[in-house]
Amino acid sequence: MWEAIREIAAAEQSPVTLRHMCLACESTVRAGSVGLYLASEFELPDPLFATSPFSEKILELHATLGEGPSAAAFEQDWPILVSDISDPAYERRWPAFCTEAAGLGLVSIFTFPLALGAITVGALEIHSDRRQSLHGAQLAEARTFAEAALVLVCDYLAGISSVAGDDFSSRLVEIRWAEVHQATGMIAAQLDIALDEAFLRLRAHSYATGRSLIDVSGDIINDRLRLTLDGGS
Repeated sequence: MWEAIREIAAAEQSPVTLRHMCLACESTVRAGSVGLYLASEFELPDPLFATSPFSEKILELHATLGEGPSAAAFEQDWPILVSDISDPAYERRWPAFCTEAAGLGLVSIFTFPLALGAITVGALEIHSDRRQSLHGAQLAEARTFAEAALVLVCDYLAGISSVAGDDFSSRLVEIRWAEVHQATGMIAAQLDIALDEAFLRLRAHSYATGRSLIDVSGDIINDRLRLTLDGGS
């Protein structure tokens, strides 16, 4: 597993980064594209990296709705393996997520929480546009990459900057998501409310208008949008 990660990094003459780990997981497990979350101060998964635009959309959907496999994995500290999100059991459990994710083309999703003792610091997630299951050697490989992800995420949280990667494209999700936090702080200050309520209002506006959290946050930061206490703008 580490050999696969180091090979990708060596081909770029770069230190090992979170991006290399995700790309190695994608190519080794061969189950779909890969996304990575960090635990947020709101006890919800924060998107950190995605190997494809498809995975980035699924990560943002989780963050917008506050429900789905990643939220469940964070809460339960246990892998959530979903072979088909159209299964009625999952549709009852996460109605909004399953409907929206199916519209994006998602079929299978596998989420592995990254736990350090009793603390979940993030999650590794695999997304596929076809029905499949993880079992046997493939499941073991995915779990092994989750262990590698935990090591690198802990380095990232410890401030080891090289783990994040230097190029802008490899950190695009992380950089864009910082705008969501900035907009949340602005809403809290403007409405004199707590940060968790401000984030809830930001998510609600995003979902109600059918716009991404990134786009709505950009409008708030650039004074093109201002939310009000009555839910208007």
